[in-house]
Amino acid sequence: KMGGLPGDYIIPAFTLHEGINIVYAVYENAGYAKEFVYMEKEAGIMNIRILGSSLAELPLKDWKFKEVSQTAQPDSQPEISPDYNDSNWPSLKLINQEPSFVHFLRRGIFRTEIRLSENDIKSGRTALFISQLGDLAWIYINGKRVAVSRSRLISRTFDLKKQLHPGINIIAIIIDNYDLYASG
Repeated sequence: KMGGLPGDYIIPAFTLHEGINIVYAVYENAGYAKEFVYMEKEAGIMNIRILGSSLAELPLKDWKFKEVSQTAQPDSQPEISPDYNDSNWPSLKLINQEPSFVHFLRRGIFRTEIRLSENDIKSGRTALFISQLGDLAWIYINGKRVAVSRSRLISRTFDLKKQLHPGINIIAIIIDNYDLYASG
């Protein structure tokens, strides 16, 4: 297990070798307590995907974060602009923890940047994997909305090949917290 809720399991590409790899999935249905954050989470194997090596090679560890009110429409938040100055925002790390950054009935804005080469994009290093994307979320690349998620506490992968360009790309994620127990 590498982060995420119980049941989320990621095999990093660097643990696989060239040729045939055998992966065994043994599943015991112990179920989930049907309360709090697990109320809507289904038990069982919900999805299995092969992801490219970008998951292991380009972890997005360094983020900036700001909590704001939910008064503006997400697309009109100035913080999603690639030109927005977030230098005075606090930094945070999102690796292997269950973040609780966004307070109940508030909005959190997460920002980071990633530098990509033309070869990175051509070789398919364009999938953005997010574990535990809770409540209502909007994902922006370089100021443009690329996805909306309403998937409470489910890991998601977004293919951003059309939105990314060589050089610095700004990723902004807005999270609206409507759940007292799932906050980030």
